[in-house]
Amino acid sequence: MKIFVNLFVIISLQLLAACKTDEPTIEVIKLCNSSETLCSKKYNETVFACTHNAYNYPTEPSNFLLPNQSQSIQQQLNSGVRALMLDLYYANDNENILLYHGTSLAGANNLKNELEVIANFLKDNPTEILTIILESYIEFANFEKAIEQNGLLPFLYYPQANGEWPILQNMIDSNQRLVILTDVKDENAAPWYIYVWDVAFETHYSNTSQADFSCNTNRGDSNNDLFIFNHFITHSVLGTGVVDSSAVINQYNYLLNRLQECQAYHYKLPNFITVDFHDIGNVIEVVNYLNDL
Repeated sequence: MKIFVNLFVIISLQLLAACKTDEPTIEVIKLCNSSETLCSKKYNETVFACTHNAYNYPTEPSNFLLPNQSQSIQQQLNSGVRALMLDLYYANDNENILLYHGTSLAGANNLKNELEVIANFLKDNPTEILTIILESYIEFANFEKAIEQNGLLPFLYYPQANGEWPILQNMIDSNQRLVILTDVKDENAAPWYIYVWDVAFETHYSNTSQADFSCNTNRGDSNNDLFIFNHFITHSVLGTGVVDSSAVINQYNYLLNRLQECQAYHYKLPNFITVDFHDIGNVIEVVNYLNDL
């Protein structure tokens, strides 16, 4: 009798196993900077939406009077911006580091406020890579201290020994997801403090009308790996961003056509699409299109 019971149990279990439907397999899709395509691309093969004077916006905590952006850095990052241009100055106490453009009379923000935003974004978004491009009027040691105090040291990118740029997936796997480019050459600085004109070149930034736009090289060597594409119009008197102009030049077709013109001119993909008022027009859409090619 015991043998029959055991046999019955075994057969029942086999029947249940045979009737059990297979559970669906969930495919995990890897994303790099919110794109599956970018995971296999190198850093210098990637396009990043970049905000000119990213800190210069009219809302709290900046409250700038003559802004280049209409959204805070937090909002910029949330909407897809992945490169930020920051200008660094000392406060009157020569200790605190401020962000402003030329003069603090039109507004200023403390660097630590924005570094905290950047640090939190990197912590909350482990597959995103950011770049900071500095115009710096301070010593490296003080910037390094600010980076350390805001918990950003673990995220810093260190250049590879072979001089090549890594693919984005490798940057994410190693957690080296914050690239620092600076216009100050300091032989005593840490390797992560990368002199921008050793690795990049740019088009002219002093454009006061559409007629001023060109693909000509301004600073840097056009043979360098990274291409900073300056695409903003500055008020000829006030020296600030022009909303009406951004509404025209940030439109999809206008921006894409100019990008493709300069890409053909230099035989290089523009990496940093640097704009004012990035939320006006179709900057993010154009960047996404180029990254999907």
